[in-house]
Amino acid sequence: MRCASALVVAFALVLGIAQPVPARSSWLGRIAQKYAGLESLSARYERITRLMPSPTKGMGELKASGKLVWARELKLRMDQISPTREIVISNGEIVWWVRPEKSEVQIYALQHFTEGLKSLVGALGALEKLKQDYEVQELSPGSTHIKLVLIPRHPRLEMAKLTCWFSADSLVIEGIRITTMLGESTTYRLQRVQLNPPIPPGTFTYSPPAGYHIIDNRPITEPRM
Repeated sequence: MRCASALVVAFALVLGIAQPVPARSSWLGRIAQKYAGLESLSARYERITRLMPSPTKGMGELKASGKLVWARELKLRMDQISPTREIVISNGEIVWWVRPEKSEVQIYALQHFTEGLKSLVGALGALEKLKQDYEVQELSPGSTHIKLVLIPRHPRLEMAKLTCWFSADSLVIEGIRITTMLGESTTYRLQRVQLNPPIPPGTFTYSPPAGYHIIDNRPITEPRM
């Protein structure tokens, strides 16, 4: 996975005394400070993808869930548990898409893999640069969550709008929605979020077991691994 932020919190009551609402710039600074030292993140996720409607099926919706681990700059591992077992691993240059049920792994150069994966990696990496990369379109503070709707300063087909949800008290990221210029969206609902967790060696690499069918989709000019 991209964010510029503005947050306003509802009046908090401490000993029955209403506290002033923090200024937008204050909240932006707090989020930037929260994620300034972010090098990695892990979470459980539920992914909901809403596709453009077709004449026969209407609006399409795909759901999946699993675990993800992200690290700077472009490293990501997603272990999908439901509806089918799949693993997607990026080491920053190469992506492995593993489907154990088919004993198959497909290999891509990161820049040629799905736009959704690149957008997610970009969004996670941009949490510390909200003011630089995004403008705030909408702010919806609440007692438990803060919702930000953000517009990239340099929109792309796969990233026209970014919505982020943060915990109101801890500012831990709880959700990300990526909306494309076509109106399709992918939402990641995050739970058990850990910031800067220890990452075991080998998390962002993959060696297929014997007997797996390997499909290498990289251009011939790409180095093989």
